[in-house]
Amino acid sequence: MKKIISAVAIVLCLFATGCNNKNTSVLESENATLKSQITSQKTRIESLEKENKDLENKIRELNEEKSRLARMLTDAGLSTNPDEIAFNECRENLKKISVGLKLYSADHKGTYPKKLSEISPDPRYLDFVPTCPSASKDTYTSGYQPSRDLKSYKVCCLGHNHKSLMIKEDNPSFDSVTGLQVERDTNIQQDDETNYKEEPTTKEETKDTKTKSSKKENK
Repeated sequence: MKKIISAVAIVLCLFATGCNNKNTSVLESENATLKSQITSQKTRIESLEKENKDLENKIRELNEEKSRLARMLTDAGLSTNPDEIAFNECRENLKKISVGLKLYSADHKGTYPKKLSEISPDPRYLDFVPTCPSASKDTYTSGYQPSRDLKSYKVCCLGHNHKSLMIKEDNPSFDSVTGLQVERDTNIQQDDETNYKEEPTTKEETKDTKTKSSKKENK
């Protein structure tokens, strides 16, 4: 009887060992499969990150090309953007003023006036000092700067009147030596996006805003 019990115990032990070995091999196989899946996912993520960077670079290139084309249209006076049209008119104003100053210089032995009021209003030089369309005022009289010997000058559109087109402050300008000049500032766009606040565009949004403000005041 003891022999039979010991034999049964041995069989059970061998059976348990075989089951454990089988379970271990199954677990190892599943672990290898998971590792393979993880590696595949990592490769996929890296590929997607690379594609995302490529897309960002393409978008950046397209934006740069768009800005370049917009500048070309502005410089050629072909743009339909109201801000660019106003900018082109401002440049033409500077050209008109420069013509008046050149005529004045021809009559005064090569010297320029101390102030623009000396050439305008005067039908010989300039009928009137124009206004900048963007600023809706005369920005050129204050932006006129003659040299000490009055042999040269610089006149500009004084102020930050063309900021929407990424134009630097006190631009455009006209120099008696170098001619028409335009300095652009690529950092202006970022500042605009940061400080921009969207206003209500519909009557319903306006009513909601007023209602919220009135509730705050009552509280």
